Amino acid sequence: MGELERIADQLRRALDGDTWSGRSLGSIVGAVPAGRAAERPANGGNTAWQLLAHIGCWLDVARIRFEGAAHDPAPG
Repeated sequence: MGELERIADQLRRALDGDTWSGRSLGSIVGAVPAGRAAERPANGGNTAWQLLAHIGCWLDVARIRFEGAAHDPAPG
């Protein structure tokens, strides 16, 4: 298995598989009701929806870069 395949496998496991660290992100997110995910924490931090959008954006960047293209996400 090459390095890119190993990284892709680890990402798949982290998102929806058997992880070395515990539950996958998909299993955690699936247990959070949509209304709760949209609530802003008391400390003014980001909502769960915002955090997931951030993760999704950077997964897209990684996929595009793995395919050999230079890519940076748009600001915002």
